[in-house]
Amino acid sequence: MKAGRVAWSLCGISVALAALAIVFSILARNVPNQDEFGVVFDTLLVIALLAFPVVGVLVASRRPDNSIGWLFCAVGLPFGVSGVAHGWAAYALFENPGALPGPELAAWLANWVFLPPLFAVPPLLFLLFPDGRPRTRRWRPVVWLVAVAVGATTLGSALAPGKLDEPPFRQVESPVGVEGAGTLLDVLAGVGFSALFVAVLLGAVSLVLRFRASRGDERQQLKWFAAAGSLFALACVINLLPFSPVPSDTYGQLLVLLAFAGIPVG
Repeated sequence: MKAGRVAWSLCGISVALAALAIVFSILARNVPNQDEFGVVFDTLLVIALLAFPVVGVLVASRRPDNSIGWLFCAVGLPFGVSGVAHGWAAYALFENPGALPGPELAAWLANWVFLPPLFAVPPLLFLLFPDGRPRTRRWRPVVWLVAVAVGATTLGSALAPGKLDEPPFRQVESPVGVEGAGTLLDVLAGVGFSALFVAVLLGAVSLVLRFRASRGDERQQLKWFAAAGSLFALACVINLLPFSPVPSDTYGQLLVLLAFAGIPVG
């Protein structure tokens, strides 16, 4: 019962953050060069990403021993914080300057806080789905590799000096960037990305081995997960192509995030 209350609390916080993000999207709808979506698309994106905490609470409240449910519950929090921080900063910097405190800090937060779940979920699901545990003890170091890789890439992005990357804040100076450490942080992020790539490959191998040994319900679960994961991988490839059929980087990001939200649906 206690686990169920925790799971529902995490889901409730994610839903509240999502609702607040939509409110800020409406308030900042006139901000120039914010994105190409508008409020309707922003709302659809927020709702799609709520698939993670909604599925997570259903799993965690019934199977608290399965880490998949808790992983999905946790994913909703940084995505929700990112949405609120983005809207907070856009409103306080451009729509109504000075109306809210700390807009530069909110813009900085929106620039990186979504990275941990975006990077960690695919390899961790490869390693843990569907019973929430690595296939054998030999695969546990790969879980730690994912944690280190995600930490390195996130730290490299969060502490990078100079202008922020996330639109419409590309003229905003990072309030916590470490001056003089740009090269070191670039190396750290590069090492993290390389380690993450290795972890994804190892996780895929683990998933294939698990599928080959699976039977019955587990095999059907793995088929659905593989279909959703393949769709996400295809969206990533389309977004990265030099001559992508997607009309802009913004729509490419939307395609990737919607495909990402399809993973818990699968």
